Amino acid sequence: MGNLWHRVRVGSLALLACLAGGCASENWARGKAAWDAGDYATAATMLESAAAHGDARADYLLGLMHEEGQGMPPDASAAACCYERAAALGHPAASNNLGLMCFQGRGTAKDMARAREHYETAAASGFAPAQNNLAVMLLYGLGGSADQRRAEDLLRSAGTAGYAKSQALLGTIYFEGLGVEKDLVEAEHWYRLAAEQDVATAQMRLGWILLQQNASAPSDEEAALWLQRSASLGNAAAQHNLALLYLQGRGVLRDRAIATMWLERAAAQGWEPAREKLAVVTAATPIAR
Repeated sequence: MGNLWHRVRVGSLALLACLAGGCASENWARGKAAWDAGDYATAATMLESAAAHGDARADYLLGLMHEEGQGMPPDASAAACCYERAAALGHPAASNNLGLMCFQGRGTAKDMARAREHYETAAASGFAPAQNNLAVMLLYGLGGSADQRRAEDLLRSAGTAGYAKSQALLGTIYFEGLGVEKDLVEAEHWYRLAAEQDVATAQMRLGWILLQQNASAPSDEEAALWLQRSASLGNAAAQHNLALLYLQGRGVLRDRAIATMWLERAAAQGWEPAREKLAVVTAATPIAR
């Protein structure tokens, strides 16, 4: 399939497109500018004209507008139709979004095999979100047979390209030993990349790994920093683990009040270990200062 961002129409086809209702590329540019400015009515008019003349970018953006209800009532079926047209013209993000709609049965029939086909198409172009989604289907044998090796290759490709969800999932594969031997060093590598992009679960797991003596470079202080970042993003496990560090004075100054605050936040999210620890802490005699 052609590269839509560099697709060229020449000669009489371009002339006919311009005569029929304005050059598709010009209407696309106007529609995109209106969309960026939040003028969804103008955006829809311009993008519909561009889409009618075969601009896949316009159909893709119209799909987003229908899906998210931008300037129009949300309409998953209309969104799926727009994505379908854009995907047929080789737009990878449209193929990926259509795959997700098939996976969820939203706006179209639920069809795992069809979802996997759309992810395959988008992943073949190197589109990282589709590589990640396809990898998940391959890991669990959804829509077809499982393939651990290929799933890991896809995740590595997307993760190396900087896609945080794939980095975090690779971390989990090695942290939990999903189809591979557990490897905390490899898990730490991928979790760190995702943690730097503020993936809270990766930050929490990285903090835990750094507290272990078999980490590549154990550090209570760095562990506390990552747990703090994850806890601030609302991760209940990180809030609980950070509270334990404050109770122990490990990597941070011992502080029962701060520990209690984090335990309360984790408990409020239903984190049972935090509820149990909070009951013990609040019943204990306060630490003398």
